[in-house]
Amino acid sequence: MSQLLPAKAIIAVLIVLTLSFIARIHATGCEHFGSKCPKDGPCCNQGWCSADIKFCAMNCDPVNSFSADSCLPTPGCVSFRDNFDNAATLMPQGNFSGNPFLANWTSDFEPNNAYIKDGKLVLEILQDRTKLNEYGKYQGFGTTVSSVRSLHKGNITARLRTASSSPGVVSSWITRNVQGDELDFEWVGRSPRQVQTNWYQNGVFDWSRGVFSDLPELDDASASFHEYTIGWEADQVRWFVDGRCVRVLELNGTNVFGRSQQWHFSVWDGGSGSPSTAAWAGGPTNWTSPDRVYRMEVDWVEVQCAQEMTEEQRKAEWDRWNSKPNRTLVTTTVMGGGVTTTQGTPTTTMSGGVTTTHGTPTPTSNVSAGPSKKVGGEVWILSVVVMAVGLAFFEL
Repeated sequence: MSQLLPAKAIIAVLIVLTLSFIARIHATGCEHFGSKCPKDGPCCNQGWCSADIKFCAMNCDPVNSFSADSCLPTPGCVSFRDNFDNAATLMPQGNFSGNPFLANWTSDFEPNNAYIKDGKLVLEILQDRTKLNEYGKYQGFGTTVSSVRSLHKGNITARLRTASSSPGVVSSWITRNVQGDELDFEWVGRSPRQVQTNWYQNGVFDWSRGVFSDLPELDDASASFHEYTIGWEADQVRWFVDGRCVRVLELNGTNVFGRSQQWHFSVWDGGSGSPSTAAWAGGPTNWTSPDRVYRMEVDWVEVQCAQEMTEEQRKAEWDRWNSKPNRTLVTTTVMGGGVTTTQGTPTTTMSGGVTTTHGTPTPTSNVSAGPSKKVGGEVWILSVVVMAVGLAFFEL
């Protein structure tokens, strides 16, 4: 019996190491792939791997992609004002190649409930009566519009009227990056005469930081236009309403917001969601008329970059996108979850600490599992074999 103890100890160690390896495999990597993306599908975007240039551009995750340079460089900041007099500046995200010279904005959901008309950017919520959500309710389907460029410090001002004319309807205008750093303006239907400001870092949501501020003259934010500004400086962030500072966040020399962020407009139905979200939004949302539409209108946006691109940088960016491309635009092939061929592009809302995936790739063929499943399967087989051998030893 004593001669078997070393063998038992070795088997026990092997079991522990195998299980820890399994845990590591499943805890890291591109979410639906199970590990870093492979060379032939190098770009991780919202949990999926693909060689499609769209996956390698906006929201590409460099940490879980094949290599650090798999993702295309984030388009730099350019100061501009958009009066929304050209409908072509808004493009469905599924049609956007990542070239920042083709559009200013992407509409991130399908079906597309955003458009430019009569000098306004319009975002709509319509009730989706095709299915009940997990809470047994028909829920409104909203939209998110995202900038194609990002900034690292500067001022962004938007003149807008919210969609939050009913309890439960949430409107937001935020800056955010894929790492989860975020600066917020939000409006909820239960408090139409107030605006809420908040901030998050590294995807950790702390709703206790939310601060409500009254609008000038206690106006209804859904009935009248106001100018909302985020002033992001090296030592502080300030939120303004019609030129009046309503909140200051002192950074105290820290690098809390040390990464570039895009800016996003979003409308969504919080009143038909979870009980806690509905309570915050003031729900339930009024859908007594199934044809009702809630609209957010943006009159104009002005961006002032603290770090403007130089002429040399702008020329290099132009050449990168408009000379011979360094990647070929291909039919979307998504790897992960045992499916390697899909239709659609994953798009995700990013507002109010609520992340809801829409348009998740749908399988078009029963293709065999990708490398992640193969690796995972081999590890589990190894684990079973090791444990079986170990049990045999312990039975002796």
